[in-house]
Amino acid sequence: LYQKLMPLLQGKKGVGEIAKAVGIKAPSLYNHFPSKQAIFDAIVENTAAHYEEDTDGINVHVQDVRRDVPTFSDISADALAEKGRQIFLYSLHDQTISQFRRMMTLEQFRSPDLAELYSQRYPDRMIAYHADIFRALISAGELPDEDPETMAWMYVSPVITLLAVCDRQPEREAECLAKLDAHGRLFFRTFNLSDEQWILCPVCGAKTRARLLPDTILRNFPLFCPKCRYECVIRFRDGKMEEVASA
Repeated sequence: LYQKLMPLLQGKKGVGEIAKAVGIKAPSLYNHFPSKQAIFDAIVENTAAHYEEDTDGINVHVQDVRRDVPTFSDISADALAEKGRQIFLYSLHDQTISQFRRMMTLEQFRSPDLAELYSQRYPDRMIAYHADIFRALISAGELPDEDPETMAWMYVSPVITLLAVCDRQPEREAECLAKLDAHGRLFFRTFNLSDEQWILCPVCGAKTRARLLPDTILRNFPLFCPKCRYECVIRFRDGKMEEVASA
């Protein structure tokens, strides 16, 4: 029913016209939805439940970020690109999700309330989810100490743009997937998601906030682990670390 209703909500049709278009009597529809806004609200809730149920299978839990932090901890470039591809293809081709996105893209310009709702449910929620992921990884010393919300906008914005391109021009899907892959890998390199570029804590093994270059040499370097809060002094040369003293 919700998939039949979504295309009919676009424009100025009343509840009576919508009922007629889906082949049911207006009183029957009024029993469930007293207004057009009530139909919108029900569709939003149904779509959110549908998304959460489906994405659970690819380890994306927008409603509980803590479950997903281990998935992104020490993730490889290939795994990050594949995760982005899975979510992108699901969002693009799932009929309920794609239909909802197209409906709200149009209706946001007819209703300030729907515009606010669309922002809350779509970009704002995506940004908040990724910001919480990045915040947890920064706290664990696995990402550099940058602003997590800014990082989230940098990661999510191109994805939203590429989805919009595919919605308008489906024939460009392959091109957009290639750009999505390049974006994910560039993000990975930019924020140095690689064990070889960070000094690991000698106690808990987590990444510290000390970055390494191939020719880095350290003498009497004070090291602090943001995860277990261990402090020590180290030497580093030729890829080998030696603990000199603990704090």
